[in-house]
Amino acid sequence: MIGRRGTSKRHLRFRAAALVVVLGFAVLAAACGTTEGPVAHDALAFRPEREVPPIERLGRWDGTTFVPVSAGSVRSGDLYVLVHGWAAGYLAAVRRYRGPGPLLAWSPQAVNAAGQPMFGSFLPLAAAITRQDPEATVLGFSWLDDSATALSPFDAWESEARTDLNGQRLAAALGQVVAPTFLADGGRIHLIGHSHGAKVATVAAVALDRPPAQLTLLDSPESLLARLPGAANHLEGYLPLLPIGRAPGQTFVDSYFSIAGERYDTFPSLQSVLDVQLDPAQLGLLSVDDLIARHSYPVAWYADSANDRAADVGFSWSPLVGAPPDCLVCFFRQDWVLPGGDVDPARELDLTRIPVTTARAEEQTALDVEPLRGPVTSVRPDGVVLTAPGQRLWQVGFDHNPRDLAIEFDDRFTSPRPGSQLGVWLDDRQVFATAAVWSGASGHHAVIDVSSLSSGRHTLTAVLTPPARQPAARVVLGGFVMRSRRVAATPDSSLSTNAKLALLVLLLFLVLGLLAWWLRLRRGERTSVAGDVPAADH
Repeated sequence: MIGRRGTSKRHLRFRAAALVVVLGFAVLAAACGTTEGPVAHDALAFRPEREVPPIERLGRWDGTTFVPVSAGSVRSGDLYVLVHGWAAGYLAAVRRYRGPGPLLAWSPQAVNAAGQPMFGSFLPLAAAITRQDPEATVLGFSWLDDSATALSPFDAWESEARTDLNGQRLAAALGQVVAPTFLADGGRIHLIGHSHGAKVATVAAVALDRPPAQLTLLDSPESLLARLPGAANHLEGYLPLLPIGRAPGQTFVDSYFSIAGERYDTFPSLQSVLDVQLDPAQLGLLSVDDLIARHSYPVAWYADSANDRAADVGFSWSPLVGAPPDCLVCFFRQDWVLPGGDVDPARELDLTRIPVTTARAEEQTALDVEPLRGPVTSVRPDGVVLTAPGQRLWQVGFDHNPRDLAIEFDDRFTSPRPGSQLGVWLDDRQVFATAAVWSGASGHHAVIDVSSLSSGRHTLTAVLTPPARQPAARVVLGGFVMRSRRVAATPDSSLSTNAKLALLVLLLFLVLGLLAWWLRLRRGERTSVAGDVPAADH
């Protein structure tokens, strides 16, 4: 009997190990492609959360933390706005919070399981800005309730799906907090966004009545590491909507990337973007904490550049306090790694200018679709009208090939009713949302990442949720195009490094998953064996 029980346990361990391996590969497959299937039921069941006044998502830096702001309180001077990104590991904090309002990123309750504060990396930057620009106002923008997920790279797409919506909220919030005389009195705005917050800041910059003086992007996710879980920002579809440049009335755009980002100046329409590739070589690669620290490194580096104005890089390039470098096409790399692989802290702000010799080979083509449900459209949809209540769902099929990167389209609410949202699904995932009350009737350009989809047939579903009250909401969709690689891309060194890091992080999470399953199995066996031992007589 003992021998049979041991054999049974060995078979159990074998079957459990096999199951873990299968699940691991299933997770990897899920990261590289979504599941095809009907999603109309899920889309029709979509009900957005109640909107709160966008100004409630803003906080003013008081030298220690961020405090509530009032309408029209920013009247003059320079205005800096800090926007956080994907909040991996903070979902539990959001779910525990009972209000009122959404949990703000700088709240003492916004901590992860390790007790780390969500907005902690931005505090040194806020302090550095106010030291260098004492008359400035520094605001934080929180969208933690939409960006928080479990601590898994495979959940990053959930944060990306809410970036457009929160960019529109940020633009609305700034419209509330800035006094009508702000611009007339010489006020200037500098938006600074990290990770998915870089897209939130970019969408807000496009939506503002007057473009900001500067837009700073900190490790905006664009590389293979971001594309595998469907979480790339694809700012190449948004930035051309800004008057990028360095003259008055234009927006100076600078981008600093370390692990998840890529250069933007290789796009023909974005050569005026200043790109800086950072190399956090002092950080390891074999732990989740190190990977997160690498992703956050540009925030700390930019704060250091503000504290050391003599280095004349980073913050010193801002037209609000200094001047951008004198180059038409600017690409720099951090130069502080010694021959042995160590770093020289004294050279952390040293940058080397790199000649720009490459260009992206990408193209845009009209999206061909097969109408499945909703308004009758041609194979190249344009002017699709959704009404809620009424004909509020539209679903089409389309073919995806490995060269395809993103779908771009335009949406415009001709009847923007409060409480109504437009949501878009790719197969079984909601990948986009916009609120009628913040998007308004001026129109919005959207870009949806499709680079993680598997080759073959997929569905795209758009649904308009009913407003809080009558009359009906109405939105028009059109201009659907597919952005694709024209030829097989020849990655530069940054892409090659990020490709390796992407595979490494996926393997790391797979190993952690296998270990967790194995430890759970062993604990179960020990409990079972203990249960088989007869209790001693007393």
